[in-house]
Amino acid sequence: MANYVNNEVLYNEIVISLEAGELTKGALDSLMLIAENANQKLSYDKEMDREDCIQFAKYELLKYWRGFKPQY
Repeated sequence: MANYVNNEVLYNEIVISLEAGELTKGALDSLMLIAENANQKLSYDKEMDREDCIQFAKYELLKYWRGFKPQY
């Protein structure tokens, strides 16, 4: 798995996911990668706080992905 998200690939995967009513593996992998990499420039006093932030980001992405409105 790459360590970056390709915007076009993610867009297409989300569109497919919206049509299918569930996330594709590609969309899920990309969203999880976004959550894991989003806080790399941040610092935390405790590792547990960093992990909590990542888990919350994953939760939010999974909760709201259906709200994406593709532009056709």
